[in-house]
Amino acid sequence: MDVSQLEPDEQTIVRILSEKKGAMMIDELSIKTMLPPSLLASLLLGLEFKNIVKSLPGKMFSLAGLK
Repeated sequence: MDVSQLEPDEQTIVRILSEKKGAMMIDELSIKTMLPPSLLASLLLGLEFKNIVKSLPGKMFSLAGLK
């Protein structure tokens, strides 16, 4: 996945999810990225539209290529 075309905040989200190697709750992701939950939710939605991130039950997110 080429993240160089993403915005810096999007790159940070992808990097953190890559390091986790699994799903992460939005609250934990907000703490690790130091982004407000409202901005983070917007960025995650954009990443979902780009098929980079997928939303899971329980407000959890992972990279789209991971199960």
